[in-house]
Amino acid sequence: MKKKLLLFLAILLVFISGAAVFRFIQPKPIGKVGFSCYDMKFDYYKQMEKGMRSRLDDLGYDLIVHDQKSRTDLQIKGCMDMIEQGVEALIISPINPKVLGSIVDAAHEKKIPVILNDIGGGNSDYDVVVISDCIEGGRMAAQYLQEVFTKEGLLPQDTAVGILRNPPTHEGPFSRGDGFREVAEELGWQVFDNIGEGEEETAYGVTLSMLSQWPEIKAFFCTNDPMAIGVVRACKEMNRSDIRIIGFNGDIQALKLISQGHMLATIQQFPYAMGETGADIVDIFLSGQEIEFDVSEKKQILMPVRLIDQSNVDEARKALD
Repeated sequence: MKKKLLLFLAILLVFISGAAVFRFIQPKPIGKVGFSCYDMKFDYYKQMEKGMRSRLDDLGYDLIVHDQKSRTDLQIKGCMDMIEQGVEALIISPINPKVLGSIVDAAHEKKIPVILNDIGGGNSDYDVVVISDCIEGGRMAAQYLQEVFTKEGLLPQDTAVGILRNPPTHEGPFSRGDGFREVAEELGWQVFDNIGEGEEETAYGVTLSMLSQWPEIKAFFCTNDPMAIGVVRACKEMNRSDIRIIGFNGDIQALKLISQGHMLATIQQFPYAMGETGADIVDIFLSGQEIEFDVSEKKQILMPVRLIDQSNVDEARKALD
């Protein structure tokens, strides 16, 4: 009995020692990466953060997340705080690209690379921007709308469309309207172009005004889904169920509205993959490797987009569950 007890204690000691060694040799994080996010209340940015965190964890980095809450002052303060904390790299989805200059300069003084995920960089000297192929997405929306109009027998000269855009400082989202307008004008459509704030409530009011002034409008293209949701509300209030509405993002609420027939389509972005790509870019920078840009003069890495309508919306919704 005594021998069995000694044997058990010996085995237990080996197990404990082994566990202690195992804990000791676990790799420590390479460093901390900061992510200053536009607004974490949006599902889009929640998905981006998940992808970023998952990939950085695989690569051995810790992630610090700061929520700008759609406020310029918080964007500046949060980014500067993370720079002072000594993050290895800084990823930003900016609410206000116009104020990025001082942030980027402060980061570069400490040899911290700045990667932008979405929106745009203003005139700052950022290192890379990971962004959806926005112009192609706008073209895609107009081409799809033309297919719908053709099936309905609507002639180009009888077609009037509205565009609701993000502000010009949001370079990527704003350019979606450029892609749409390019195709619309080639087709001979009449285009009513509005530059707004990129928000649901503003889009709601603008739509009421535009439909009152130009009731001949047959469709709206919105450069994000929140604005498209505002258009849906306005059209419902004005009993204009004939209006075709296309958004941009692939947000959960927009997908529901497509399923219900209140929206025609949305151009889906892939924020989870954008987050992963931003993390990969951090690792490439910190490893001293070179970045291969899709658009060199703008330091852009372009991410693919796809059109979601009733034919594939159930698949898109399941992927987000």
